[in-house]
Amino acid sequence: MRMCGKWPIGLTSWSYKKPIGEFLSICSALELDHAQIQLQPALKGDKAWLQAVKDSGICVTSTMLNYDWDDYTNHETIRRTCGITPDEHWEEARDIFARAVDMTVELKSTCILLHLGFLDHTNPEVSAKFKERTRTIADIAAKAGVTILLETGMESGAELRQFLDEMDHPALAVNFDPANLMSYQKDTPMPALDALFPYVRQVHAKDTIPSPIPGHWASEQVWGDGVVNANFFLKELERRGFEGFINIEREHGTNPVRDAGLAVRRLEAFA
Repeated sequence: MRMCGKWPIGLTSWSYKKPIGEFLSICSALELDHAQIQLQPALKGDKAWLQAVKDSGICVTSTMLNYDWDDYTNHETIRRTCGITPDEHWEEARDIFARAVDMTVELKSTCILLHLGFLDHTNPEVSAKFKERTRTIADIAAKAGVTILLETGMESGAELRQFLDEMDHPALAVNFDPANLMSYQKDTPMPALDALFPYVRQVHAKDTIPSPIPGHWASEQVWGDGVVNANFFLKELERRGFEGFINIEREHGTNPVRDAGLAVRRLEAFA
C-alpha cells in the first residue's frame, strides 16, 4: 500500500478513459491498491466492468456517478444540466442513482461520489425543490449504508457548508477537491477547508492554474505544479486530523499515467 503520511493513495478511474482492465493494470504498475471507480459502463450494461473490479481485489474508496445529460462545456451549461437539477431528468436521475448505490454495495464500498448540481440559495422555490430531491437520494443511500460524497467546486465552501448544515442528513459528506474550487472560480482551498472540514471524508490530489477570465476553464496541472500549494494543503489536512483517503485525479495532460506516478512520489514524500 502506498501512503501519503497515514492516508492511503488511490487513483480515479475516469481520468484514463480506458477499459477497466487497462485501468487496473495502471494501478498495479503504480503499486496502488485503492481507487475511485466510475460506474457508467456498468450502468450501461457492461457486466464485466464490475466483475473485473471485484476480481482485482482493489479497495474501492468510492464509486463515482455522473449523468449522460451533464454538459461540462462551460460553467453555464453545467449550471443548467448537471446532476439532479433538470426537471425533465429527475425521475431517471433518482432511479439511476438507486442502481448505482446497489453497485457501490456490490463493490464493498461505502461511498459514492456525485456532482449534485449548482446550489442556489437565492431562489427559495428552486432551493426547496433541490433539497427535496437531495433528501430523496440521500435516504436511498442511507438505507444501503452508503454515504454520498459531494464534490467541491460549483459553490464556495461556505455555501456548501450552509447547504449541508440545513440538510442535516447523515448520508451527506464531502469529497474535497482543492483545484475544482479555483477552476470554477468560487473559492480557494484554505477558506473552503475551514468551512467544510467536519464533512470531508476523501480528498482529490489535483492541481490547477486558474484562468484570469471569469467563466473560463482553468489549466489543470500535475499535483504540485499548480497554485494549490500542495504541501501546505496536506499539512493543513494533517493539522485538522483528516483520516480519509487521497485519490489522484489527472484528467488532462499528454501522459496522465506518468503524471499520476509523479503525483504518487510527491504524495509519498510528504512529511
